[in-house]
Amino acid sequence: MSSSDIIQPRLVLVSIASATAAYTALSPHVPGFLHIVAEGEAPLHVGNIHLAHDPGFIGGMLLEVVGIAGRPSPTVKKYRTPACSFESRYHKEIFIRGANGIIPVKVGLFRHEATHTAEAALDAE
Repeated sequence: MSSSDIIQPRLVLVSIASATAAYTALSPHVPGFLHIVAEGEAPLHVGNIHLAHDPGFIGGMLLEVVGIAGRPSPTVKKYRTPACSFESRYHKEIFIRGANGIIPVKVGLFRHEATHTAEAALDAE
């Protein structure tokens, strides 16, 4: 085997078909958690497909669907990323970039029961 036969793994964008996002609000004064999952089809030689935050994006929140590519293969496989969860403020919409472009994703809002109680107390004052 020569050095030209060795394929170095590299990070690549992966095509995205759809994504879901949900925000869990904990209280009116504490940031909640954003949970995102993406799905699509990727070349068979791309593994470890996951969502990565792009902190340089201006105008909202952008995540990228990326994976590690090895030796090229014409075969494709379906994928579903592991849930990407992190502390955040609420966004009505986020953006996800894949190899096929950027898609907008509406964010569902879920409120913890303590949030409703705290909001009711604030409204009563």
